Amino acid sequence: MRSKIDEEQYSFTETWVAVNKEVTTKTVLVIKNLNEGDKIQARVKAVHGNGGTATTVFPELVLIKQPIDAPKIRLPRNLRETFIGKVGQTLNLSIPVQGNPQPSITWTKDDQPVDTACVNIRNSPMDTILFIRKLERKDSGKYKLTAQTDTLVNAVVIDIQIVDKPGPPQKLKMLDVWGFNVALEWQPPIDNGNAEISGYTIQKADKKTGEWFTVLEKCHPCSYTVSDLVMGNRYNFRVFSENLCGLSETAAQCKDTAFIPKI
Repeated sequence: MRSKIDEEQYSFTETWVAVNKEVTTKTVLVIKNLNEGDKIQARVKAVHGNGGTATTVFPELVLIKQPIDAPKIRLPRNLRETFIGKVGQTLNLSIPVQGNPQPSITWTKDDQPVDTACVNIRNSPMDTILFIRKLERKDSGKYKLTAQTDTLVNAVVIDIQIVDKPGPPQKLKMLDVWGFNVALEWQPPIDNGNAEISGYTIQKADKKTGEWFTVLEKCHPCSYTVSDLVMGNRYNFRVFSENLCGLSETAAQCKDTAFIPKI
């Protein structure tokens, strides 16, 4: 064989069209300027020095389509661990997504479709955006982002935790009064604000002035002994809960007061 000619034929016609106008000795040839969606059949015709020819036809039609690049979600570093937002804040997550053709995007929350009445999803050729104008605690959950191109799928799960200030401690009481000391005890709040309780703030007030003064912040146990109280004064006590959002809006307050008698 001295040279060959490559030819193509479209599925809707029986006419063969030469791809290379001149014979070539190459064994690889790229057919260019094809239209997506067309189906073609190719054959190679070998030309011998004596003028004879031999033809090989590819048995199957070839569908012309764009090359497929698997979808890839580039999850930002701050979303690879639990994302914590506060009640009332705006959530605006922009996540780059790549793939060719452009992948189809779906979002679910706890394995259910997201509520589009509360959650706005915007997709572009470059990324997908999840937007919530005003966060509520019910927005907490596991959000699954799936990008799909043909049969190729890439998915990530984003754990979102929405937190609020905690409720007040429960059942604050005085256990004992002796000398210049008062022993207090309480129970954790019923509502922790969807976040771990980081401590308690203890305050005292002299009944004469009614002014509250902080005795201790970031108290971790649910008990504390207040010391160095003044003889002849009567005191009241209250305790606030605290988490990463701050102190509880209200405090637990003792029903009884403690009188420090003069010795």
